[in-house]
Amino acid sequence: MSDAAVRPADLSDAAEIARIQRETWHAAYEDLLGKNALAELDAADLVGTWTETIDYPGSQVYVATEGEFTVGFCVAGRAPEGEVAAADGSLPEDAESTGLIATLLVEPRWGRRGHAGRLLATAAAGLR
Repeated sequence: MSDAAVRPADLSDAAEIARIQRETWHAAYEDLLGKNALAELDAADLVGTWTETIDYPGSQVYVATEGEFTVGFCVAGRAPEGEVAAADGSLPEDAESTGLIATLLVEPRWGRRGHAGRLLATAAAGLR
């Protein structure tokens, strides 16, 4: 295996993150959602969304690499109040310091090489 690493994403990673999302969703959800629904995932829209996500204050996007290839990504940040609130809307004492891993995807052909674990460990360390 080539050198594997995780690093913070920058804006130049948006297109590759979008490609990984499309490829992974096709592999994982085609039977559930159907090819037509997944064909609606517009590449330009996804790149725009990932550009905004990478640039969004308070969240961090990480990419996993193996050699020269970007193979996966993870998004982490402070958990929104709605995610940690009780049913009555009250917030726990630690709401201000509760983190959320919003997305973690590794392209299927790069699976079983430890990339997801490295992404999760890096995101957790960043949240701490």
